[in-house]
Parts: sequence; C-alpha cells; structure tokens
Amino acid sequence: MMYSPRHDKEKVGETGQSLAASSRVNEEMADAADEDARDRGVVGHAQKLAAARDDDFQATVLRRDFNSTSAGDAHMEFVGFMKSIDDFVEMQEAMRGEHLNVEPERNGILGFFEAPNRATYVVPPRKLRALPPSPSTT
Repeated sequence: MMYSPRHDKEKVGETGQSLAASSRVNEEMADAADEDARDRGVVGHAQKLAAARDDDFQATVLRRDFNSTSAGDAHMEFVGFMKSIDDFVEMQEAMRGEHLNVEPERNGILGFFEAPNRATYVVPPRKLRALPPSPSTT
C-alpha cells in the first residue's frame, strides 16, 4: 500500500494520479499507523514516512526516484537529500516500520522492493564546497 488505509480510493485514483504532487497524508493518518497495523493489519508507505517529519509536519528529506536500466536490468533508483545522517536514520527506521508488526506485503511497499545495494554520500554545505559561489549565495 503506497499511501495509507485511510485514503479514500475514489480520491486516490487507480494509480494515485488523483493525488497529483502530494500524498495527502496528514498528521492524523501518520499518528494512526500503530492503530492501523493492529486493527487493519496494514500500513501505508507514505503514512510510515510521515512519522519522520519535523514538529511542523514538514518533510526533513527531499526524496526523488527515477527508473533506470544502468546495470542492464530495469530498476528504480531513489535519491534523498537531508541535512544530517540523523534525518536519514530516522527516515529509514520509519520506512521499515519494524515496530508495527505487520507482514512485509502489508507494510507499505516493503514487500515489493529489494535494496541490493545502498550508498551514502556526504555533500558539504555550499559555503564549504570548492566551487565558485553562485549568484544566489553571494
């Protein structure tokens, strides 16, 4: 399940197209992950990730995905930018949802993806990079 069991299927659309650029997961849905796992036996991917948002319910990670055939096989690659490794760890823990005690195929999209490898790169703040400053930073 990509979003949450509390999403109205009519408002999501067949493939999520009706949501446009937002998952429309709200604080109530995020807070209900434990209850949904216990009572419904299922939780949504976006619902779990919302637990890693900040106190103002803003995402702490900018994540994007794209399709690729770089290794000769069709696969999806995810790129995420965050301010600290702590944000990464919190996002990973929320995404795994191990504390929710649901089967992998009912735990967001966990049962549908494999991560054969991971890489973590640290990008220094712009002011510490060895590049000329951009007009927006001077």
